[in-house]
Amino acid sequence: MASVILSKEQGRQIQAEFKRRGFTQREVADRCDISEGHLSAVLVGRRGAVLTLRLARDISLATGIPLSRIMPSRDGDREGA
Repeated sequence: MASVILSKEQGRQIQAEFKRRGFTQREVADRCDISEGHLSAVLVGRRGAVLTLRLARDISLATGIPLSRIMPSRDGDREGA
């Protein structure tokens, strides 16, 4: 799976994880070298804004959130959620 469009619920869960770990969306975007607007679009599942494996890995490295909690599994559910 190279890229996916997140559901709103998946995006909300990732955003909640940012907050639990003390990160703002802007901080995560800066650490991933992307705009906050693009990260927001990905997290709300805006059409054309996909979560790529590379971005998921960047988010994981920037925040310490396990990749399996960011990138949906093949059946559409995030592992370990």
